[in-house]
Amino acid sequence: SHPTRRDVLRQILTGVEDAHRNNIIHRDLKPDNILLGKEYNVKIIDFGIAKFKDKNITVAGQWLGTPLYMAPELFVEGASAADARTDIFAIGHLFYE
Repeated sequence: SHPTRRDVLRQILTGVEDAHRNNIIHRDLKPDNILLGKEYNVKIIDFGIAKFKDKNITVAGQWLGTPLYMAPELFVEGASAADARTDIFAIGHLFYE
């Protein structure tokens, strides 16, 4: 049977929670980076621009991510401002869609 939206969203939240627990901020959560695999298991992919908490690996003012899913503060402060709230904002947008 097909999963409910709630099942899919719960899996996304669990995956992002695990990343955050390991001090990893994805920074580019969007539909293209969420795959639905066999048996409807969610896979979060493309951690290419991920940020490790407290490690500043981006240039000040640099933009990273997909604008439609970026938290507003990133447009002002740049990618170095990204934290867990950045992913939460993107998930909110995903949930809305």
